[in-house]
Amino acid sequence: MQDLYKDIPCVYFASSDDGSIIEANETLCHFLGNTRQELIGRKLESIFTLATRIFQQTHFYPLLQLKGHAEEIYITLKAKDGEELPVLINATRKEKDGQTRLHFAGIPVNQRKKFEDEIIAAKKAAEKALVENTALKTAQEALQKHAEELDTQIALTTLRNQQLQQLNHLATHNFQEPLRKLLFFSGQILEQGDDQSTRTAVQKIRKAAEDLDVKLKGLQQYVWLTNEEPEWEQVDLLNIMEIARKHAEVENPGVTVMLESEAIPLIEANSRQMLMLLKELLANAVRFRKPGNTANVKVYASGLQLNKFRQLPGKYKYTDFLKLQVEDSGIGFDGQFQDQAFELFRKLHAAGGAGIGLSLCRKIVENHGGSISLESQKDAGTTAIIFLPVKQDMAVF
Repeated sequence: MQDLYKDIPCVYFASSDDGSIIEANETLCHFLGNTRQELIGRKLESIFTLATRIFQQTHFYPLLQLKGHAEEIYITLKAKDGEELPVLINATRKEKDGQTRLHFAGIPVNQRKKFEDEIIAAKKAAEKALVENTALKTAQEALQKHAEELDTQIALTTLRNQQLQQLNHLATHNFQEPLRKLLFFSGQILEQGDDQSTRTAVQKIRKAAEDLDVKLKGLQQYVWLTNEEPEWEQVDLLNIMEIARKHAEVENPGVTVMLESEAIPLIEANSRQMLMLLKELLANAVRFRKPGNTANVKVYASGLQLNKFRQLPGKYKYTDFLKLQVEDSGIGFDGQFQDQAFELFRKLHAAGGAGIGLSLCRKIVENHGGSISLESQKDAGTTAIIFLPVKQDMAVF
């Protein structure tokens, strides 16, 4: 036998067409307790158990004769001491130089019977539990497991909240003071300096500092939205939309926001967060408008029922939702990036804002138990599609 096959981690043996063993590797010899010399020349039947001998004659050997191969066949070999060795085996029938050879290779599956016995025992136990009406006990155990998982999630959420509070403190205090000094002293140099190259360099520093200032403030808002326990009230989104429109025009002198809206039913929400949401959406409509001084925005509203259980399969509780579509006629963006648009500091346009506005929008909508998505195409505008529950019931979904 080639040394390559001698110690491979599977049993290998071969026989002539009349069933005489002509090859056996060391792995087989180890499991059977025989030497190679003891096996060579013996009949296959001598290492097969009675059940395998019957199976070989009625199925295994005819299958090899017919197809020339067999895969994943379960047989049992008989060791020298009489112990049985269960094996999952593949076999081929090959002809070479006018002689037919049967090649067998497989792996011992000593645990298979144990697993089968466990499955049978589990089945019997389940049948017994059904007879003894132990469904209540099973439900209690499942509830206990759910409580343990919930406790783990609460602990993880608490840890993350603590980390966010630390991040908020870092952004509020540790970063803001050096940033304030950077802006102050760069402003002084710009006012007093005469050298043009110095002024150009300082202007670049100041622009970078201002950009960092905007991002830090946006990050503070994001942390605040994560930690705030919102208070719910009846909210008139149409009225809040008008406030957001006026704010957008004040923030962008000379720009007119043309707002067309259907009637929007009242919903239970947090008015402060809703105002922030609509401000960000209108700010994007202004920022990414087509050339000109007018930003056109249309708002559509409709009611529908959605399943509140979005994470637990097989659980259903339908409740009333408001579908709000805020559509602008701006420059849009490539639709393949619509999911990435909600990532923190993700900018889809080089001349865009700080890249945090849509992240704030998603956080606000999620705080209300809703969802938000975007549909957009280049030069064809962008539509924000928002689903918000009509009433706030923040029970476990």
